[in-house]
Amino acid sequence: MDEGQPVLDEGQPVLDEDEAAETMPLLDALVGTPLPGDEILEVIPMCAPWTALTRYKYKAKMQPGAQKKGKAIKEVLEKWRSDAGRKGVLDESARDTERMWPREVELIKGLKPEEAMNCVPVGKVRVMMSGGGGGGGGGGGKSSKSGGDRGGKGGRGGKKR
Repeated sequence: MDEGQPVLDEGQPVLDEDEAAETMPLLDALVGTPLPGDEILEVIPMCAPWTALTRYKYKAKMQPGAQKKGKAIKEVLEKWRSDAGRKGVLDESARDTERMWPREVELIKGLKPEEAMNCVPVGKVRVMMSGGGGGGGGGGGKSSKSGGDRGGKGGRGGKKR
């Protein structure tokens, strides 16, 4: 520590912005929703409880189900990619936190399903996504199930009498 450098009360030297960025813990640098002025470096796929993801901009709810996780992840990525192509969704100035930013779209388009597959802990899932602006593209957000909730064949339970 230099003699001329200012010191905090605890004896820790005061760091300038460059030094602070170098010493900042990596987990503190990760954000779920970038703010205007943030530089987006990379996208990191992760799997976490739904309540832990409340402040994240891009999320899809996956529950144990009948669809293979690879197909489910491809469905989620295709939904986000098709949303990026819709009119009025992209914010070129990267100021509106609700809309997609060009760097986010670039990273989503570059994300491979194989990169996200290892973070999903189960083999078969069911995808639950919000439809957004009135029925976007590609499946309406929910995965297709044979029978579904319409009383189709299969399932458990007694006969209706």
